[in-house]
Amino acid sequence: PVWTIEGLGTNSILKNNFSFKKAYKADSTLQIGNYIRTMVQDKSGNIWVGTHGKGLARFDGKMLKFFNEDDNFNSIVVRDIKEDQKGWMWIATNKGVYSYDGKSFVNYDITSGMDDNEVWSVLIDQTIATGTTGIWFGTEAGAFFYDGRSFTKLKIPQADLSRFPSAYKAPELINSMVQDKAGRIWFATNGNGVFCYDKKVAGDDSN
Repeated sequence: PVWTIEGLGTNSILKNNFSFKKAYKADSTLQIGNYIRTMVQDKSGNIWVGTHGKGLARFDGKMLKFFNEDDNFNSIVVRDIKEDQKGWMWIATNKGVYSYDGKSFVNYDITSGMDDNEVWSVLIDQTIATGTTGIWFGTEAGAFFYDGRSFTKLKIPQADLSRFPSAYKAPELINSMVQDKAGRIWFATNGNGVFCYDKKVAGDDSN
C-alpha cells in the first residue's frame, strides 16, 4: 500500500491508498506550505519542517506549531535542519543559522563570524567528543566549522560559473554535506563537483 497524507494540520487525513490518484491536488487550506525544503524527526518524535515562504514548523503528532518573531525566529526560508548529540536543533536559513535548545532560539550570522547569512546545509560532526560542539555549515560563502565559540572557514576552491551562464550565481555555495564512516567530510558544491576533507590528512586533529 501507498500511504499519503492530505495536508498537515488539525484536520489532517491519513489514507491507505493502493495507488496515487492521477489528478490529485492537495487542499491548500490544510497544507503547512507549498514549498517544503527539508524535514527531520527529532529524538522526541517531533517532525520538524522547513519551508520556503512559511519558515519553520514543528508537528508533535497532535499540534502544529509555526515559529516566528514572537519566538525570536525571524526567517521564512528554511533549507536544512539537524539535531545534535545534546538534542539541540540547528536550522539553516537565509538569515544565518538558528539553534534551538528546547526553550529558545539563538541566531548566528555574519555578526557572529560567518561570511554570509545565506546558509544551505548543516552537518553535525560525529568525530567530536560527546558534550562538545562541532558543527559544519554550508553557506553561499563556503563551508564554516563552529566549535561552540567561533567560526572557522574551510578553504574550498570556488567554481568558475562562467562555464554555466544559467547557474545560480554563488560560486562558493555548499549545497550539501555528508560524513563517512572514516570521519571525512564530503562537500557538494555549486558548479565545482565534490570535495572531500580529511582532518587527519590536513593535520587538524585538535577536535
